Amino acid sequence: MVKGKNETEYKPSDKNTWPTGDYKYAGSLCVGNDGRDIEESEVISFDNSSHTATITTKDTIYCYLYFAEGENAITRIERLSSSSLEPEEDVGAREDVLRRFQGSAEDVQNNYICFGTSITEECVKNTDRYMYRIIGYATGNDETTNTKQGQLKLIKKEALNKMYRWWVNFDDNIEWPSSLIYAYITTGDYLQNVYYVPNGWENKIANHTWLYGDVTLDDTTGGVKQVGAELFKIESGKKYSYYNVYNENGKNSYKVSDNSPSKYAGQTLKYDHIVDENWANKITSKVGLIYPSDYSISVSKTAICRLVDTELCKEGWMNINNNDTAQLSTTHQKSIDKD
Repeated sequence: MVKGKNETEYKPSDKNTWPTGDYKYAGSLCVGNDGRDIEESEVISFDNSSHTATITTKDTIYCYLYFAEGENAITRIERLSSSSLEPEEDVGAREDVLRRFQGSAEDVQNNYICFGTSITEECVKNTDRYMYRIIGYATGNDETTNTKQGQLKLIKKEALNKMYRWWVNFDDNIEWPSSLIYAYITTGDYLQNVYYVPNGWENKIANHTWLYGDVTLDDTTGGVKQVGAELFKIESGKKYSYYNVYNENGKNSYKVSDNSPSKYAGQTLKYDHIVDENWANKITSKVGLIYPSDYSISVSKTAICRLVDTELCKEGWMNINNNDTAQLSTTHQKSIDKD
């Protein structure tokens, strides 16, 4: 099966030789005589130097080899998806290097990418396992975050089929590297789970330096009224952030929701606003969570996705309701509980 540079679909080839030139091996798809999908690593070995594929099996199976004409990922994005990208000048204006896809779910429909397989048919058939969306691509290098020009920042299209807690207690102040979520996604629940990250594919994920810290998300400090570019300045250590310190003599107060999981549910708490230092804490990891700025910028340059433009942001391409299909997967056999 062969796909040219300007083509979007693979087409059968009647040749029995390994394609030459700019064509690259993109993967294989094997099916048993009973219609069962077979992992390529179980039956196929490759020697790229001699351009040979060896299939070892005791049963009758059918295998398709896929080859695609090579094209730089950034060139392809700019050629096919320019209408869905934010203006280049906005990237520099916020002192960023990541040029992002931006718009509604209806407008942004061409930033899907497969990870864990190079076979489109496999990816589309199991979106929970393989399908991601491109947040953006790096237009330059950033030493602070160890971002390299040409890298892609991805977000998993489907939610993991399990609910995770930040920590065992709602009221404990646990920082990101010590959180349960960080432990889960960097070990067996995701990064070290071969179902999501098959052998050899983890090497394709670059180590990234993630800054972390506090940022107020209530509407009393004005922090919530910041557009994504302002949030990005906080998250990249270029601007002070605000956070709350609770004490009995605080100048401000608010009532905790009666339905809050906090032990302070229904109570009125007093607090003071504190100007924090710039974010300086860092952790190096292959995966993390999106930042608030990622979410806001994915909608528009002016979107404020917390308490202000909530309905607009629900229509954005990154919103989970526009991505998580709640479809059954090979490891999830019951409907997802959305509550």
